[in-house]
Amino acid sequence: MPEPTNSQRTSRAQARAQGAEGRLWPVVIALGLLALVGSAIGWFLLPRSSPVDTAPDRAVQQPAVRLPSEEFDQREQLYSRLRMLQVDRSWFIELVDASQLSTESQQDAPFRRVWTELAEQWLARIALLPPAIRAQLGRLRAGDWQQPRQALLKQGVHPRVVEHLVSAGAQDLLPVTMRGRKPADPFLQLWIAAALQSLDEVEIVRLSARPLEPTNTSLRISAGGARLVLVEAPAGNAVALGINGTPLMQMMVFGVNGQVAEESGPLRVARIAPDAGSPLQVLVTNQGVSSSLFTLSCRADPLDQ
Repeated sequence: MPEPTNSQRTSRAQARAQGAEGRLWPVVIALGLLALVGSAIGWFLLPRSSPVDTAPDRAVQQPAVRLPSEEFDQREQLYSRLRMLQVDRSWFIELVDASQLSTESQQDAPFRRVWTELAEQWLARIALLPPAIRAQLGRLRAGDWQQPRQALLKQGVHPRVVEHLVSAGAQDLLPVTMRGRKPADPFLQLWIAAALQSLDEVEIVRLSARPLEPTNTSLRISAGGARLVLVEAPAGNAVALGINGTPLMQMMVFGVNGQVAEESGPLRVARIAPDAGSPLQVLVTNQGVSSSLFTLSCRADPLDQ
């Protein structure tokens, strides 16, 4: 058989190459389609997948500072006590941060010490609350204390007086600068906690102020507590009040519409004008560390006398 020429050999090689290339293209096209489908599935699924810990605990978001071993141990003991008291850690850190003036506390050792001291003080206050209320700190809402509030309103106590009652019950939980008023968050949590704890225990005493004849009573008031006395008087009569007790007791008198008829101050004798209305709402608080008695005397004074 005659040997193929060079041109015949070249033609056969080209034919084999073209055949191999023809068989390779379907594979390349299939792989390309698979890659395209895989990318489309990934694009479809990724935006819908749940982020993994994209919002860590607010307590962990504090600036990363390497604490000395002694400070680290103090913080760990503090957080351990928080867990024992079942207090929300994030809310507690917000509370301490809000009560500290400097924002550089995490970077400066003296400020870190101040932060730890403040945290210890707050923890001592919070420990006074019952466990069931402590566990709700950070999640309390205005509606949580509406039931005891409504019970007092039905007995004739003005809403402003109710708030003063709560503030009196919160005096051991809040700093002196926040006493006597309703604070903002995060301190509001402690104010509401005081409402839940104290309003159920409020005992309302009712007295009648008679013309020219004093009505007297003695009442016990617990340490850090408050007593509310409603004094009825005939229309058009002024009321003479005389209250005696310890130097650590304070009194405040409200008119029938919740207006302040006598500003907060030490126990004393006061004469309330007829336009305050009836009943007068007399709030007595005890800032002492033990329960004590106070006496209250009231008399109606007709204007024509």
